[in-house]
Amino acid sequence: TIGEVSVDFKRRMAKRGAKELFLTHYETELLKLFLRRKGQVLERAQILRAVWGEDDYPTNRTVDQFIVKLRQKVEKNPKKPAHIQTVHGIGYKFEE
Repeated sequence: TIGEVSVDFKRRMAKRGAKELFLTHYETELLKLFLRRKGQVLERAQILRAVWGEDDYPTNRTVDQFIVKLRQKVEKNPKKPAHIQTVHGIGYKFEE
């Protein structure tokens, strides 16, 4: 559970009240990474390696775009995130 959202990783679904939200593969993996590394600042390059792997060549902007999408699903107010926080100039961190 993240705030008001419950997450089912096996089904790749999040649920806010009665509303079910589909999570993509990368959104699910990104969320798992954040939960394993709660409170730790993760650089974009670390996130890219952990979620996309060494064989894919996404950009740092890819991480930012997925963060935006994930915030829309798990944050009460995506414009003022309580859980997925930006660490300017470095990357992101997850707080419960």
